[in-house]
Amino acid sequence: MRRRAIFFDIDGTLWDEQSRMPDSAARAIREMREAGHKVLICSGRSRGYVFDPRLEELGFDGYVTSAGAMVEVEGKTLLCLLAPQKHIENAVNAARAFDYGPLLEGNDYLYMEREDFTPTPYIDKLYRELGPRMRSLNEAFGQWTDVTKLSMIARGRPCPEEVVKAVEQDWDVIVHIPEVLELTPKGIDKGTGLNLALSALGIPREDSVAFGDGANDLAMFRDSGLRIAMGNGSAALKARADYVTSALWDDGIMNAWKWLEGQT
Repeated sequence: MRRRAIFFDIDGTLWDEQSRMPDSAARAIREMREAGHKVLICSGRSRGYVFDPRLEELGFDGYVTSAGAMVEVEGKTLLCLLAPQKHIENAVNAARAFDYGPLLEGNDYLYMEREDFTPTPYIDKLYRELGPRMRSLNEAFGQWTDVTKLSMIARGRPCPEEVVKAVEQDWDVIVHIPEVLELTPKGIDKGTGLNLALSALGIPREDSVAFGDGANDLAMFRDSGLRIAMGNGSAALKARADYVTSALWDDGIMNAWKWLEGQT
């Protein structure tokens, strides 16, 4: 089988909502690399939230993070697109105006205020996992120098149409569900990050593979040669997949790897 570049989303693809990764997924990634393929992360998470030692131990060849705003390949930073402070401030104000909690995602830190969010296990998980990487949004107001993207989580009745209208001049907005919005720099997405990484690796687009499960993986699917959707993924993503594997905890990554080995 020819050498490929294989890109993995994290949440819902490599691990679940408790950040648990099946042993079979880790084993499949090791086998891919041993077979000579380049294996990369392609995540909506900012670089400041991709530091788990379990990922580092797998030896990924590159990281496309912040949904394409940060691209690193084989230890070299190819892109680090920092959001203008005014764009961030306008988005924070819009989020709060429409009763969404703003979460600023940076290369070093994540910025938020607990009181902006309805208490949930996910919010507790952020603080537990990030520890000193969590910073007060208000205390750093206007000085978010490492921020590459934002997320918004609804506190009350969600109104995504109004939020999109308020920020669309500065940001592209992905509506995962009405309660969860993702804001990325205009014209930047997982697909643009994938293409930049492929160029650096010298691997043609037709030899790229994307693994994903959610709405922000549609851009990655748009630009990849082969598209693999997780069995636990969204219906929209599955409809665009070349192969729908089993769910994460049903050995989805390993089963997809076995399928991929059979492709010419």
